[in-house]
Amino acid sequence: MANHPRRSSLMTALASATRPVSGENTEFTASSEGEDWSRHLHLTRRDGRWSCVTQAKGAPNLASFDGAQVLPPAPPGFSGRAAFDDATYVDLGGSPLTNSIPVRQLRMLDREPGWSTSVHAAWVLPPTLEVVPSLQTYTVTARGRIAYGDAATSVIVDYDEDGWVTTYDGLARRLASDGEPTDR
Repeated sequence: MANHPRRSSLMTALASATRPVSGENTEFTASSEGEDWSRHLHLTRRDGRWSCVTQAKGAPNLASFDGAQVLPPAPPGFSGRAAFDDATYVDLGGSPLTNSIPVRQLRMLDREPGWSTSVHAAWVLPPTLEVVPSLQTYTVTARGRIAYGDAATSVIVDYDEDGWVTTYDGLARRLASDGEPTDR
């Protein structure tokens, strides 16, 4: 039986690059760990080619959730190499922050309602840190509001004027320094 993904006790991720988590030169590092297991992933994209270094300890039956279903147990890293040739972004599952990267880079908040685009991403699924290809669609629905969708998800995401997520339906809502939710 697969370990349930909600049993992870810690998930951390760090992304750094000259053009963060997208573009020709990208580095992305993520780690997840539980009581008796850990997973580490380091993705690199140089000149349009992806590589990864992984480490896994314990819990060989650890499974991830892709937003629609619990997936079969998988090791960290690529699920298949050929499907990643077109991926220009990294998306960390369960983290609304990585959705801000294409929104900011493609200046989606400057677009008129109805404008839409699709991007290819390397989608990192916690807690296994399996990396799967994801075709993601962004559609501007109103000022500061974008409908985001992929094979498993369809949500409305609100952004501030700088392109950072303020509300991601069902996942996150930014709080002000006083702990109160911010306005849309």
